[in-house]
Amino acid sequence: MAKMKLLLCCLLSLLWSGGSCCWPKFGLEVERREDVLYNLLVQVNVEEPIVLLLLLQRRQPTNLDALQHWPFSNWPVLRYDERYVIRVINYTRKALALIYIREIRDALLLTAALAESLEGMREARIIIWLQIEKSNAQELLDLIGRQARRYYYYNILILIGEGRRFSLLRMQPFPQPSYEELRLPLNRTLNNTERLFVQHWRNFRGKRAVMIPSLVPPNSFISRDPRTGREYFNGFCYNLMESFAKHRNIQLEYLSPFLNETRRAQHRPEIMLLIGRGEVDFITNVQPFSQRHQAEGTQRSATLGMVSFLIVVPCGHELSIRQIYLRMFSPKSMLKLLAVYVGLSLFETFVAYCCRKSKLNFPYSRFVLNLNVLRNLINHTVPIARRSRLPVRILGFQLALLGIMCNISFNATLSTWLTKQPRERHIQNYAELNASRLPVLFDYASYELIETEYEADFFTKKVPNAVCMEAKDQVELLLSLNTSYAYLTYSLIWNALEVYQQNYKYPLLCKSNDIHIAEEFPVNTILQKNSIYAAALDDYIMNAQNVGLTKLFKLRSYHDMMIGKVPSVACDSVKSPIYTRFDDLQLFWKLYLLGHVMGLLIFIVELSVGRRQMRVIEAI
Repeated sequence: MAKMKLLLCCLLSLLWSGGSCCWPKFGLEVERREDVLYNLLVQVNVEEPIVLLLLLQRRQPTNLDALQHWPFSNWPVLRYDERYVIRVINYTRKALALIYIREIRDALLLTAALAESLEGMREARIIIWLQIEKSNAQELLDLIGRQARRYYYYNILILIGEGRRFSLLRMQPFPQPSYEELRLPLNRTLNNTERLFVQHWRNFRGKRAVMIPSLVPPNSFISRDPRTGREYFNGFCYNLMESFAKHRNIQLEYLSPFLNETRRAQHRPEIMLLIGRGEVDFITNVQPFSQRHQAEGTQRSATLGMVSFLIVVPCGHELSIRQIYLRMFSPKSMLKLLAVYVGLSLFETFVAYCCRKSKLNFPYSRFVLNLNVLRNLINHTVPIARRSRLPVRILGFQLALLGIMCNISFNATLSTWLTKQPRERHIQNYAELNASRLPVLFDYASYELIETEYEADFFTKKVPNAVCMEAKDQVELLLSLNTSYAYLTYSLIWNALEVYQQNYKYPLLCKSNDIHIAEEFPVNTILQKNSIYAAALDDYIMNAQNVGLTKLFKLRSYHDMMIGKVPSVACDSVKSPIYTRFDDLQLFWKLYLLGHVMGLLIFIVELSVGRRQMRVIEAI
């Protein structure tokens, strides 16, 4: 198979480099061309260039093939029969398949073989040449219609006839295959302005499609009308699909997301199985999917945006007034204050001693208890004698200024702590997350995606306490603001939840800034493999993004999700004016009383020391 692919690549390279001379052995047979078929291909090429022509015909036991020696010097051609499979990877969708059919057996074998060649390219152009009389073609046309429905072909032209009598039909695939006759291009001047291949996916003519809501917010969820109490489906992806069906004339039918009478929502693997079996066309779910592994029988739509993975953890508890004062008067702060006091006491004592006239007794006690420094630090007035020297006055002024600055800083810090209502620091990194033993909730799809696309041993090394569950249940717990768990979520959901939490007195869930998992993952929705709606949905998604329609749907769905899923803002958690109570200032009153006691003791000590000094003076 590898040799076959290599040979085909070399052949295509030679075809493109050779131009019109790529089939030298047919160069002498230009005059023997079939004019009708050639003109038809030229007309198709004018509408949209043919970058590759797939010529598919059944292996014939006799030389009855009308295309056996028919030259195609204008386009690169790959000829093959039903026994071979050529996987065409053509991202520009500009390949053209030409199928030659003489009998029913040809139609059965060749349409099945073409399905494998055009894997993921069901919108590719197909021309079928029925080399039979038009009067005998009805049975083959009915068979081709059934095969088209089976293999999801919908862009087909049928050339019927032999000799010089031909007719051209275009299949109208929706809602049921039918045919309309077209005027054949008669010559190479091509005055015909009617397009041969049209974009059928712009109008599905009321074709039935089955959609199942996933009930994973914000993609789809059940909302309740506040006036009537009526429940209805809502959500970003649900509204997008509804709009798509309306603009493309698709009749949507809804499959119940619940299993029988248990009211249990169907899980993601069960829904994927329904899509793979062809029982469901759309699922109202948008999420990142693995680029390496894909559910059998499914394919992804165009990208609906980029998201990042992040872990949300419970926020820290609010600090009490007692905890605020304890943090302000922490041992580290007290040591700094003590160092400042000792330094200022030494400086003030030496300056005062040097300015004294009598230098008999050095005041060692002022190193321990310096009332001038204490008064300045607590911003109290300090008396200065009239006859004190200038250095002493300057020192007193500097100490007073220092005390004012210290008090301003202390009062500003205290006011900030009381106003901002500080909280304990929440979990910031993987080490703290593991040390907290907090269960981290993952949905199965994200768990598999991280293992396959990000890091195989991620959960063993970094998040050993991960718990997997269904996406619907995980998002429901997240939106209920349950603080018993940590959550893996997408940036889209978190952005909406973060805005909503601004209405609370304080947030309940916070983002861990230092926990990075993966960023800029594309999000898609899922369809059936080779779905006839794939090209239409991709085109609609691109247009909706260009005009901002997807952004509008997201904003509406996030608003409705918050109202219906997130707990209402309770009275004890709503933002309201917060008043300081008497009980909140108990520590302040205790400190205030302690200050008065210390002042009284200092006053008694001063009186005792003064009387002792007076006795010493009297004795002298």
